[in-house]
Formats: sequence, structure tokens, C-alpha cells
Amino acid sequence: MEQIFKFVYSLNQSKRWDYRFHQKKFSDLENKLNKSSYPLYSIQQITEQVIDGTHVTPQYTDSSGVLFLMARNIRPFEINLDNVAYITKEEHKKIIRCKPDPGDVLVTKDGTIGVACVVPDYLPEFNIFVSVIKIRPLPIINSQYLSAFLNSELGQLQIKQQIKGSSITHIHLEDIRRLKIPIPPKPIQDRIAQIMQDARNTYRNKLKESEQIEANAKDYVLHTLGINFSQIEQVKNFIIPSNNLTKKRFDVLYHTFHNLAFFDGFSKEFNLIPLGKIIEDDSYGILTPGDVYSDEHPITYIRVTDMRENMQIDFKKSVKVPEEYYRHKRAHLKKNDVILAIKGASIASKKSVAFVEKILFKTIVNGTIFRFQVNKEHNPFYVAVMLDSEILKGQIRKLQISNNAVAYVDKPSIHALLLPLPPRSLQDHIAQVMQDAYRQAKYLDVEAENFLNEAKARVERIILGEEDVT
Repeated sequence: MEQIFKFVYSLNQSKRWDYRFHQKKFSDLENKLNKSSYPLYSIQQITEQVIDGTHVTPQYTDSSGVLFLMARNIRPFEINLDNVAYITKEEHKKIIRCKPDPGDVLVTKDGTIGVACVVPDYLPEFNIFVSVIKIRPLPIINSQYLSAFLNSELGQLQIKQQIKGSSITHIHLEDIRRLKIPIPPKPIQDRIAQIMQDARNTYRNKLKESEQIEANAKDYVLHTLGINFSQIEQVKNFIIPSNNLTKKRFDVLYHTFHNLAFFDGFSKEFNLIPLGKIIEDDSYGILTPGDVYSDEHPITYIRVTDMRENMQIDFKKSVKVPEEYYRHKRAHLKKNDVILAIKGASIASKKSVAFVEKILFKTIVNGTIFRFQVNKEHNPFYVAVMLDSEILKGQIRKLQISNNAVAYVDKPSIHALLLPLPPRSLQDHIAQVMQDAYRQAKYLDVEAENFLNEAKARVERIILGEEDVT
């Protein structure tokens, strides 16, 4: 009876009637926060301002304008400037109220919701889109502590509870303002911020070491194959005879690829062989409706989002589909398959190639993936390594077909890819070198992730008063 009363009370207080909002994990979190050794405040109570970016799509300009950040640029504890936009100074002045200052906390409200970081003081003046929330803390709270809390399980669970929508999810400003946060004394906040900063530094250093191991191995492979990319010219002016255009493609990139100058930096010691000549079995995957996914289904369904760097596949996070989709034999994932992302932004990216070492359960691939096997004369892992290198990615970028909707790579283009094909003994040697490098890199990646997770867990215990600060 008491539990029913509490549930009805919760419904009246929250004014939310969806079952997901009232899951036990959320009520358990609330109880845990209420037992914290430190006073509990809402974000509204400890901040000067909580607003989102401009709701109007501004006029973009080149890199001489004002930096304009979106949700994709916000990462846990840091701002990523790999893919940024710029707006004019006039547009910036129109939305000056949205401008973040150093020390403000930015939180994503669309896409991957609830990712938080602090604005560093080295960034030039910039502005934000509606997908980003700007939080300006009062002096009683350390910005880095607030960011650490929001990125912790204590903050993330609260954010997940407040998320609205089904197919397109989002979170409202008032939902962020009502989040609860324990406020320890300032010295403890500072120590928590330092713990996370030290952990992030260690994390980044281990990832850099991992990347360097992989880069060194790839350089060794290029040297072994006698390939020097610095000698490869980008052809800008050339003439194509009209009879070569008949029933063929008209785009410039396609014909740039076929110009021999593209291959000037390749070794003449080994022949460049079209990939199609060594493929024994290949096919596209299949597309399934999104509403059939369920953990209760028996068939693992691999999508491009499950492909990882170092030619890995994340089977743990893949979705499951009904048995009926396994009847499409062409989509079956097999041992020693090489798979290639063939559509959209994933083309020729860091996560566009994967190799299948073993299959533990019935698995099929998505229609935006091309799977193939090579004949037994060649090392399949070597072929995957070549696909994952600039040797073939450069070709893929030139052979991809772009239309008004999205770019893609078709089967004839995949078969036309040229790869250096040394004797099997050298293929095996290169495959072993890269397998060893990927193994070392993966170990460092896991070590870095574990180190960061341990720091997060310790911070959560300190916030809840379960562990003393040392």
C-alpha cells in the first residue's frame, strides 16, 4: 500500500505519466542523492543562466567568420573542433545573448543528449546553435565540478529520465534546470575537478600512444610495399576523349582516379590488381524496418554504427531482429569476411572497414554494408588492411557516386579498386604486423577507458560522501 501511495505521489509531482519516467533505477538514484552527505540543490538554484543557442539557422561563412558550435562539437569534458561551422560577425551580434564565456558549461540537448564540457579560456569568441545549452554557474560551484557531475552516472541517469520523444529525442531547458546536484564545500569540488582532469590527461595520453602504435605499423607497411604518398600528384587539368564518356560517368573525381598520375607514388615492384579479380563471394546486406529491433529476437544485425576503428565490430551494442530475416543468405556474416561501409559520411572513414575473425551466433549485415571474401590464395586480413589504408581509401573517395541525397559506392567501383598484391608470404607478414599493432592499440584503448571509468566511479563516491577526499 505504501509503495502504491509513493507511486501516485510521484505521478502528481512529476506530471509525467509515461512508464519509462518512473522506472526503478530512477527512483533508486533519487534515494541515493537524498542520502548524500552534502546539501542537494537544483541546477536552477546554483546557476546564473541556463539558455540554449539560437533557434534560427544563421548565414554560414568561411573560416574568417565567428566560430559556431553545434552538438557534434561537444564531447565529454572537451570541445572538438574537427568539423566546425562559422557565421558572419553580423549574425553573431544578432545572437550575442547566446555567446558562451570561458567557464560556462555547455550541454548537448539534441542528438547524444547530456554531454557536458567547460568552455576553455583559449578559445576565440564563438556562438552556439539550439542543440547546445549554455549554463553559467554561480560562484558557489566550480564549473569543472558541474561538468564532472553531469557526465557522471549521477547526472546522466537524471538526464535520461527527463528525455522526451521517441524517434527524435530531446530535453527541455526546464528539465535541465530541475536536475539535482549535491554541493560539497569548494575545496572538495576543486579536488573532484582535479581528479577528473588528471584522469582525462592519462586517458588522452594512452589514446595517443595507441594511435602512434597504429600509425607506425601503417608507415612500416607502406615502406615495405614501396609506396610513397608524397610523390602522388593531385591532377587538376586533364583531357578525356569523348568516346571514353559514352555510357560512363561524367564526374571529375571518377576520371581523376583513372588518370595514371594518381598511381605515380606506387611501387612498380608489385602489380596493382583490381579487387574484383580476387573476390570469391560478395553481396550487400539487407535493410530491415527500425521497429523490429528487440533484444528478445535471435538474429544479430550489424549496422555501420557497430563498426569501430582498428577494423573491429562492436557486437555487444548491435541490435537484434526476428529469425525471418536470416532467410536472406546473401546478408549472412561469415568468418573471414571483409565488410565495407558504402553509404554516406561513413565512406572511407576511420570506421569504414572491419574484418570478421569469428562468428559466435547467427548474424546478418545492414544494406549500407558490402561484405566479401577473397579466394584462398590471398590473406583476407591483408586485403582488409589495404582497404583500411589510404592506398584504397583515396581511391574510394574518388570512385564514390554523389547525388542530391547521399553519396554511395557501387559494386563495380568496389571491384575496380586497385591494390598492391605481393606474394602470399609478404601478405602474411604484413597481416601479422598489423594484427600485433591493433592488439597493442586495443589493449591501450581498453586500459584508457577503464582508467577513466575508475576515476568517474571514485568521483561519484566522493559526491555522495561515501569516500573521503585524499
